[in-house]
Amino acid sequence: MHARLATATFGLEPVVRPRAAVSITSRPDDLSWRTLPPTAQFFVAVVIAVGAFVLVAFFPLTYPRPWLYAALLVSACLTSVWKVNLPISLASGSTLSVSHAAELMSLVLLGPRYAMLVAVAAAWTQCTLHVRRRYPLYRTVFSAATQAVTIVVTALAYDWLDGPLAPTDFSALPKPLVGAMATYFFVNTLLIQVTTLLTMKPAMVFFDWARVPAVREMVSQLPLLIQIPAVLLVADFTQYWIHRAFHAIPFLWRVHAIHHSTESMDWLAGSRLHLLDAVVTRGLTYIPILHPRLF
Repeated sequence: MHARLATATFGLEPVVRPRAAVSITSRPDDLSWRTLPPTAQFFVAVVIAVGAFVLVAFFPLTYPRPWLYAALLVSACLTSVWKVNLPISLASGSTLSVSHAAELMSLVLLGPRYAMLVAVAAAWTQCTLHVRRRYPLYRTVFSAATQAVTIVVTALAYDWLDGPLAPTDFSALPKPLVGAMATYFFVNTLLIQVTTLLTMKPAMVFFDWARVPAVREMVSQLPLLIQIPAVLLVADFTQYWIHRAFHAIPFLWRVHAIHHSTESMDWLAGSRLHLLDAVVTRGLTYIPILHPRLF
């Protein structure tokens, strides 16, 4: 688990409270809408609403190349069915497929309207066919809405880079295609990037007074082989005590208990965290790294 890895450097291990102390209102494998925290419900609802708007606004009314569209649609759905079911808890339902190749090909050959339908169909297929268990409808709709938004934003980047539609001269294709792929990746991981930035911001804003130029200059003069272990040591030591606080303080324990509620252990169990747990832990861990005077 995350805590075990984080404290391995010092040979320290926070005492995990017995399972009876964990107050969980629902089973870990209960994926119904009511089990989502209010913030998660709001986020999912907003994404679905935006995805529905995009789908209606960009829905194609004509199909000038129906056979090519049908071929790409079938290819995307087939590659979605031939997905890799990851060896993780059923509560995750995460799978891998290569349908994104057909989606980007649709964008280049047919345009954003048709690529959006291909992406939505592929997402729906991946979430409903050849799955290890049936998942709530909101999960499937959320995945489809995410793909609709992603394709439209990717299309805007492709057009901005003067990407040609159905190109015959491929010499001008690399730049807009690479830009489109980068945008596709960025949009799909945007939430993670924003969360990382937000967790660093408190350390940079509220503890800016602790900045000591002389100390920073001294550390920057050290060899890289010394800087890296030093940063890992300081971050690990800080995270250990933050973790201990989450176990010792009742209010924080109620938040942190989610981390210890997993009944089926897998390689993603350590990432089962309350949002407040993740923000506080990562945000405070940055403080001694960004502001060495605090140590």
